Amino acid sequence: MLIVGDKRTRKLATCLEAAPSLQAGRGAAQALIAEQIDRLCTTWDEICEEAALDEVERKLLGQNVFLNPLIFEGAPERLRTRAKLG
Repeated sequence: MLIVGDKRTRKLATCLEAAPSLQAGRGAAQALIAEQIDRLCTTWDEICEEAALDEVERKLLGQNVFLNPLIFEGAPERLRTRAKLG
């Protein structure tokens, strides 16, 4: 799916670039992304406990699915430093 221009990447930088076409300012989009990252990080252990995930599953889901380092390429430092699970 094209997100902005001819870009299909699932990176936060691409989402921020697309924000104005979705009626959101870049600052508001960054704040929303930061809030979502913070919420995921602060509730991660509770979510994993409820889902009865073992340590390997937690790591795989956390680092490879939800907060894969690749999504942060080109993202502002403010967003990259927030992603700390567990």
